[in-house]
Amino acid sequence: MLYLNNRQKLFAAVAAVILILICGTVYTTWRKPAQVALAEGETALGIQNLSEPPERESNMLGPANEPEPDITVYVCGAVKEPGNVTVKKDTRLGEALELAGGALAEADLEQVNLAVKLMDEDYVYIPKKGGNLPEGQLQASKGQPAAQKGQPNLMDRPGSGKVNLNTAVQSELEKLPGVGPATAQKIIAYRQEKGVFQKPEDLMKVAGIGDKKYEQLKDWITAD
Repeated sequence: MLYLNNRQKLFAAVAAVILILICGTVYTTWRKPAQVALAEGETALGIQNLSEPPERESNMLGPANEPEPDITVYVCGAVKEPGNVTVKKDTRLGEALELAGGALAEADLEQVNLAVKLMDEDYVYIPKKGGNLPEGQLQASKGQPAAQKGQPNLMDRPGSGKVNLNTAVQSELEKLPGVGPATAQKIIAYRQEKGVFQKPEDLMKVAGIGDKKYEQLKDWITAD
């Protein structure tokens, strides 16, 4: 049997401790890359790392509802700045009128329902005092609150019922927005003197009808 003296036992103990330290260092160094690789693999597979904060619940429910797009309406007649006005959906006519510069002093607002909600592509004609609204545009009864009407006061959108400049009689021409007896007679007189209108734009050749007036009428007329 092999017997070790005290000196040899001391060396053996020191060697054992050094061996244990070396093995521990090697094991620790090997284990850390493996843990990192595992964590990266879990992230790639969609496994949430518990050390990271959870995503907000709103992201799981999808994007919030997008706001509705703006609408464009055409306001003309006895207004300071006739033309297209862009507003939010369900905007009241009164607000759109203000964006068009407001009504002229001679405007007859008693015929117009300023409380009605607007829709995209609506056409609104503000009449002058003593004038009439075009046919198809409902009136708010005088003395009756507009909110009680429950119906829009907007011109029906252009469709197949356009007025033919070459065949319309005076009463039909007067149904057009902004066209009174005098203008209707000028259109008929031009037709009789110059012949038929070749295209709707020819209406601007009639005395008193310029670019702005034509823009107001172009969607409601035809020269077929």
